[in-house]
Parts: sequence; structure tokens; C-alpha cells
Amino acid sequence: MYKLLIVDDEELVREAIKEQMNWEALGFTCVGDCEDGAEALEFVRRETPDIVLTDIGMPFMDGIELMETVQRAYPFIHVVILSGYNDFDYARKAIKHGACDYLLKPIQFPALRNTMKELAGRMDALKQEQYRLSVLKRKEQLLTKVLREQFLSRLLRERMSDD
Repeated sequence: MYKLLIVDDEELVREAIKEQMNWEALGFTCVGDCEDGAEALEFVRRETPDIVLTDIGMPFMDGIELMETVQRAYPFIHVVILSGYNDFDYARKAIKHGACDYLLKPIQFPALRNTMKELAGRMDALKQEQYRLSVLKRKEQLLTKVLREQFLSRLLRERMSDD
């Protein structure tokens, strides 16, 4: 299960997102919700969620600022932007700073569901790739050790040429 943090200054929106989606069926656990970017940043530092679903327009620290700060400190955290602004500049900034998607309010839950499914699929694939790399590294270490031992054993038992 991937850990999800919901950030929006409107409590009704946060509650709707939590309650209207079957997060567990999508592979997510909603670990918390925050009403502004500053509160969310503190939460991220404590809990380190896998995904931050954030509004753009919030007091104290907006969603773009939050995303920039999170991406600098935790580049492995994925960010999905929710916005009431159908503004190309906001979308461009969001994508430039690594947003996985930019969804407009009012929230269309089928679109949110599709985005989260796609994101979970990408995260699963990344996790598989990291696992495969770790297996290959372990195999490399074992093979190196075996080859070293064989060489030393042969060196001690047999006369070897200079080559």
C-alpha cells in the first residue's frame, strides 16, 4: 500500500476526496490530510508519504511552493496537483517541477481514479526495477567473491604463467 497525503484548504474537498474514493482498492492508504502547504510540509517530514495530492491555491504556502520544496528534499515523493485554475501557466509550472498530473476542480472522481491507478502502476514498475537491480547487485557481489576465491585457490595450488 502506498501512503497518500491530501492537502487542500477546503475541509469539504479533503473529506470528499477521502470518502468518495476506495483508496484501499487502488493500493493506497490515506495517512493524513492538511489544510495548507506549511502544515503539509511538516507532515511530509514526519510521515514521508509516497504521494501528495495537493491543491494549488492555499494560504501560507501554495501547492507549487509545496511541490518544489518536497521535490528538492524528497525526490521520490510523487505529487498530483488539484486546481480550480484552468490556467496554462499553473499547469506548466506544475509539470516543470515534476507534478505527475494536473487535475481541475471540481474534481471528476473517475479522472482522479485513473490518475491514481496509472501512478500506482508506474510506482509498482519502479519498485520492480529497483528490486531487480538489487538482485543483480547481490549476484555480482557473490560472483566476484567466488571468482576471487577461485583465483586465490588456484594461485596457491598451481604454478601460473605471468599472463
